[in-house]
Amino acid sequence: MKKEILFTDGKYSIQRHQGIPKEAFHFLDSIAWGNEGAIYEHKNTEENIKLIKNPVLLAIFEGERIRATAVFCMTTVTTNREQFNCNYIRYFASSKEIRGKGVMKKFSIKVMELIREKEKEKTIYFACIERANKSSYKVVESAGYKPLGKVNTLGFSRFFSEDK
Repeated sequence: MKKEILFTDGKYSIQRHQGIPKEAFHFLDSIAWGNEGAIYEHKNTEENIKLIKNPVLLAIFEGERIRATAVFCMTTVTTNREQFNCNYIRYFASSKEIRGKGVMKKFSIKVMELIREKEKEKTIYFACIERANKSSYKVVESAGYKPLGKVNTLGFSRFFSEDK
């Protein structure tokens, strides 16, 4: 798995990994997702990431420890017969050790600059952020991105008992 240190600033570094290293799975499994309201954990992160086409991890390290992640799904999209590079951003997460300290705001802007440096042509970036996650909205807006729309979902489940 290819690893590259893209940037350093004091005790922090930004590293790019082609693919997802084991230490990132451990980090993502330890994250409590969500902000205000519902807090949840992903229990099958490794299985789901393996379904992502061409995953690239950009991670913020403090020394040797991952403190934040963003996984970019690098693919192409076609619209009106025109093809564009596309990056769907998933697993945008920070550890409790850096939350509220301005680290994500400072370095997420740098992460986006570094990922865009590799562009050779026009590229579309998108992510889905939960409406109640105000801190993620602030970080994304500070990096120069704006909301384009809203997706409403309806969750449901079914239960079928087995008659014997």
